Amino acid sequence: MNVSYSSPIALGWARMQRMLFRPFRLEAWLTLGLAAFLVHIGNSFGGLSNAFNYRSPHDSGALRLPEGTRERIMGWLTNPAVLMGFGAVLIFVLIVMLVFSYVSARAEFVLLENISSERAAFREPWGRFGRLGRSLFLFNAALSFRYIVPPALMAGSGG
Repeated sequence: MNVSYSSPIALGWARMQRMLFRPFRLEAWLTLGLAAFLVHIGNSFGGLSNAFNYRSPHDSGALRLPEGTRERIMGWLTNPAVLMGFGAVLIFVLIVMLVFSYVSARAEFVLLENISSERAAFREPWGRFGRLGRSLFLFNAALSFRYIVPPALMAGSGG
């Protein structure tokens, strides 16, 4: 059996040229770009997922706070207004993340439909694949509990 890597690449290149350049249509570029953007924004929250993971090569990994910062933070956390404000911001962020995740799940089907059928449509696939998009969103939400439940159980048990 002869395996060729160049044949699928050549077929993909030809398809890309047909979709985007023969003829060149700005609406196709914008439609595919919007669908790809919406898929990405729900999957990685707009690229912010790795923003807080940077470590210096000289960092030991231990969090070092300036002198007295811990006491000030604990003082703020005893204030009910601060706790309510923090809770409101947290709920708002969670709602925004859920909306982005929902839109992303639906946009995945739009993008796949457009690429597989070599066309650029948004409204029709959005409606046609709505049930499947909701199903993907619910599956992803259920799957995300694997990251939420164990830490919550550990925090609740005091461990």
